[in-house]
Amino acid sequence: MNDPKPQISVDPSLNTAAFAWVRNNGSRYVALFDAEGSTVSVLPVIEAGALSLYPNPAIHNINVSVSLKSSSHVSVNIYNTMGQVMMAEDLGTLETGNSNHVINIDGLASGNYIVKVTSERFVKTEQLVVTK
Repeated sequence: MNDPKPQISVDPSLNTAAFAWVRNNGSRYVALFDAEGSTVSVLPVIEAGALSLYPNPAIHNINVSVSLKSSSHVSVNIYNTMGQVMMAEDLGTLETGNSNHVINIDGLASGNYIVKVTSERFVKTEQLVVTK
């Protein structure tokens, strides 16, 4: 994948003038430079993970498949259309790579829901339809 072209920006409060994408051993970093061109800091680019939710529509259980670029604590919240948390599931710290978790949704009535998966590195949401 090609990195986007570096964009130049000025932030007077930080006295930084530009940033650039940097690669080192396959990892991506953002380098911040001051107005004189000296490096102010180099920050790692945190890659987002991927989320898959199935079956959808669901009746009794959903499979939440999470793909992480680095280990992270992950939680799953299911919201109704009014924004109320109907279920909360703490998946704990997951290791880098793919993991699948089955969540029992028998306590949910038929309807539309939002499944929000939160980690230290990303937040992903998917719509869920429950049919009984």
